[in-house]
Amino acid sequence: MAFQVKPVQTKDLPLLNEIAFLAKQHWGYPEEWMALWKEDLTIHATHIKKQGALGLWDGSILVGFTIGNQRLHVLEIEHLWVRPKYFGKGAGRTLLQTLIQLYQQVEQVQVVSDPNAQGFYEKQGFKKIQDVDGWPKGRKLPVLQLTLAAIKTQ
Repeated sequence: MAFQVKPVQTKDLPLLNEIAFLAKQHWGYPEEWMALWKEDLTIHATHIKKQGALGLWDGSILVGFTIGNQRLHVLEIEHLWVRPKYFGKGAGRTLLQTLIQLYQQVEQVQVVSDPNAQGFYEKQGFKKIQDVDGWPKGRKLPVLQLTLAAIKTQ
């Protein structure tokens, strides 16, 4: 597919939120869990003003987006969501690679992932470094990391 990556704008907020909720719901979570996660999944104007707020377009269709945040030499992926009908078509990989290219000076990329997305990140070279507590109580979320220094020297 010929995707186009470009910064998202405030006018895209309704679509960003739609994509985040559709992607999360795709994994079959109960409605009460989705309600617990509503604020974490909701994208605000402050999110898209960051350097790494990128949308992925298939023609006129916004198919996914990602938001990153740099802390020292680490790029933290705050959001990476793709419409479910684009799963397995390179959309997530394209977003991730473009985001990493924007932050060329970082040494590592980290993400607190949904357990259902862990396999995607591992296919991109990430390694699980720990689990953190999530919601609801007792749920564990994998923290994954990609070390870029090794990639840059190859």
